[in-house]
Amino acid sequence: MVQALKRRLLRLLLTPQAEALNAAATSGDRLHRLSVLACLAVPSFLALFAWYAMWPLVAALVVCGGILMAAPLIHRWSGSVVLARELFLAALLGFKSYEVVYFGTIVSPGSAWLAAVPVLAIMLGGLACGLAWTLVTVVAMVSLGIVGHAWMVPRAFDPADLQIVSSIGMIYLVVCLSVFVFLVDYERGLAIAGLARMNETVRQLVISDPLTGVFNRRHLGDLIAEDDARPAGARTIRAVVMIDIDRFKAINDRFGHLAGDAVIKAVAAAIAAEAGPDNTVGRFGGEEFVCLVRGRPGGRGGLDGPAFAEAIRHRVSGTAFDGIAGLDRVTVSVGVAACAWYGSAMAALPEADFALYAAKEAGRDCVREARPRPWPVAQAS
Repeated sequence: MVQALKRRLLRLLLTPQAEALNAAATSGDRLHRLSVLACLAVPSFLALFAWYAMWPLVAALVVCGGILMAAPLIHRWSGSVVLARELFLAALLGFKSYEVVYFGTIVSPGSAWLAAVPVLAIMLGGLACGLAWTLVTVVAMVSLGIVGHAWMVPRAFDPADLQIVSSIGMIYLVVCLSVFVFLVDYERGLAIAGLARMNETVRQLVISDPLTGVFNRRHLGDLIAEDDARPAGARTIRAVVMIDIDRFKAINDRFGHLAGDAVIKAVAAAIAAEAGPDNTVGRFGGEEFVCLVRGRPGGRGGLDGPAFAEAIRHRVSGTAFDGIAGLDRVTVSVGVAACAWYGSAMAALPEADFALYAAKEAGRDCVREARPRPWPVAQAS
């Protein structure tokens, strides 16, 4: 039941258009984070290349680095995260390829960055995008290797300077990739937490009564069946209490159905408040409620069975209905059955119902306790 409703909600909420928008938003967020990292790395490399008078690299990085840093603006201006993503990856691959040409060898200080392009493509655009950019990167590296072997001549640099440039490039590569992967993992954790919240929301929709917020009849049945499946000594439901609002039809007829709904909600809140966290309250149908007595009701010791039912009746009768002019007081009739007398909560449930109608026959606004014997009672409204 839960899984079926979840699938139904997902079909309503996550249409193909909604899924596409969600994927685009995720890709856009990741692209923005990468651009922030580029804003930290590009100026540093510009300063490094300028320090060693590598002016062609400075010029190339001004162009390509500008695209890397401007990716969020491109996304905003064009409205296309795909365009911004492709320009970002092309700028990164283009600059690193030119760097290989500039140094005259595929084993250049920044060649390791070429391996990062497919990884970033997968994280930004998914598997298909990653495969496409893997192919492009491999073709670029093979081409650079062939061209380098045939025509490129390695530039003469001071080995110490080259070592510094290579070390700084590797440090930035490790730091940028690590930070980006950490951010993606953090984003994944948020998504999992959001999914858990959605699952809990769906579960609450399945087990709760939409009007009152207490459990619905189906879930009450599941809880009773679950408890009855335990060994007799391990069962937690000690008594079943059934509550019915007196003369509810007259309330509906006189004050209207909206007022009737307000009465049902107020009575449910009063019952739940009296039951406390140790017990289970649900709407059985219409104006009828069930409380499964498990622990010490309301956190008070010594209150059980008929005494607990009487406490519910008293709390409801003392509930004010200030929002409904002319309705001074609402009463309930209550029936209670001890599970020990009938062997299980499921067996006690109809007995509590018989006791409830006995309370109706006795004049309403009272409590009656079921006894382990036939109890023929004419039903009263």
